[in-house]
Amino acid sequence: MRQLTAALAAGAVFGGFAMVLVLSIPAREWFGLKDLITHRHIENMAKIMLGTGMIVAYAYSVEFFTAWYSHHHYEQFVFLNRPLGPYWWAFWIMVSCNVITPQLFWFKKVRENHSLVWIICIFVNVGMWFERFVIAVTSLTRDFVPSSWGYFSPTWVDITMFIGSFGLFFTVLQYLQFVVGMSPLRAAAALLPLPLVMIPLAWIIEGPITLNLAPATWLAIGYYAIIATAVAYLLYYRVLALAGSGNLMLVTLTVAPVAIILGAVTLGEALPLNAYVGFGILALGLIILDGRLLSRLKRP
Repeated sequence: MRQLTAALAAGAVFGGFAMVLVLSIPAREWFGLKDLITHRHIENMAKIMLGTGMIVAYAYSVEFFTAWYSHHHYEQFVFLNRPLGPYWWAFWIMVSCNVITPQLFWFKKVRENHSLVWIICIFVNVGMWFERFVIAVTSLTRDFVPSSWGYFSPTWVDITMFIGSFGLFFTVLQYLQFVVGMSPLRAAAALLPLPLVMIPLAWIIEGPITLNLAPATWLAIGYYAIIATAVAYLLYYRVLALAGSGNLMLVTLTVAPVAIILGAVTLGEALPLNAYVGFGILALGLIILDGRLLSRLKRP
């Protein structure tokens, strides 16, 4: 389980850094951000991708080793079906993009060439997409009953959602060009009309919208709209102004404790002792990462 968690974290960092570079390298050129996104930032991100890419490659190999070592013929069939079955092309695209292509980052000249870095990151994004494809499709198309085996063919819904994801990508770029120079609050306010676009589509697919909802439902909608969205945005930008972007990212470490506490308060769930120990470890980690309390303790 620890290996799986580490592999998932490394894969998230690997794919996330690739997407950040895909967006930031063009933004650096188009929006004049060369003083903000420097050569050193891009080269260091390439090094992190090289390291996390090797962890991802290790995770791929461990999966096959575990299947072999288990002596479980169903498990072995699932993993042998990936490189040798009908979707062998998807598996080898995944390996080529996620394992082989990032090895180019060993060379400093490649890391210093932003065009090459951007192209490699595109390949990594393709590889991470195929990783999800391989996990989902190859596992479902051949189950325990051979008579139910088939070959996946995308429907019009799959194709339009895939094309729409590219439209969302270019919309984000256009949005960045529109809000450059705006205050953070005005930039966030510019996003408010976007959910209205979904109302006609929801009306067509789901039918007329009914307002005959339970009081608890209205309270939940109000909470998400006012507290979890509007107030959260105000708090987000306030913390950003006071503590900086680095400390702001530490807030993500509190998501799990807040969710556990909400479950205990609203659903009456009992919290075991190890939950409180985990809260303490997270709090200690936040204090160490923040550094301000430790620096005050070191003062004479």
